[in-house]
Amino acid sequence: MITLSASGESPFIDFSNCRDNTLDSSSIRVLPDVITIEEEARLVAELEGNMRRRRYVANHWDSVIERYREVEKRTWIDPPNAKIAQRIKDVILQTLHKPLTTRFLPVHVIDLAEDGFIKPHVDSSKFSGGLVCGLSLCSSAIMQLKGDVEQGQNPDSIVRLLLRPRSLYILCGNARYRYAHEILATRPEGEERWVDGRRVERSRRLSLIFRDEREDQGKREEACETDI
Repeated sequence: MITLSASGESPFIDFSNCRDNTLDSSSIRVLPDVITIEEEARLVAELEGNMRRRRYVANHWDSVIERYREVEKRTWIDPPNAKIAQRIKDVILQTLHKPLTTRFLPVHVIDLAEDGFIKPHVDSSKFSGGLVCGLSLCSSAIMQLKGDVEQGQNPDSIVRLLLRPRSLYILCGNARYRYAHEILATRPEGEERWVDGRRVERSRRLSLIFRDEREDQGKREEACETDI
């Protein structure tokens, strides 16, 4: 489980430029090392097989993603991988204190090339529920959240997440539909820097995206329990 500082802040979440007091660690989480190195290798091996015949696409149909491949995983060939995916779902639900009977959409796998990136966007509420979570594989990356003007948020309100390999991020509540999220592009010098000065070098990155099935409008913002 993630280790918080004395102030309750995560070393993997940078709230220093957040201008929104409704956005906190109840709606944004990063859990490090939720799988082992061996489990990561097993997942990557199966996903490589899924992606082998697919080419990297220049951009997504809605122009959100550049240089990527994707696949929807409804079933896993390797039984241990199915158990890993189920365990991740259980971790998500236990972290948010949601019923273990919560239904998820098929896992969405994104293979982002080293020079690929995901532009700022807010997911459509037509297709999923109140939470989106991602298991990061192969490479570190920085995710950036920015207040969405169309949702009445301050665009200068920015939160950054350090996503290391084998970590799991969880977005819910206001972070889900009121903030645009993006995976930053690789800089010309090949690296970003985190708040403590450490280098974050990004290469090809695989991510497993977990989304719950859509609930009615009134329940979507209750996906996070703000009193935990």
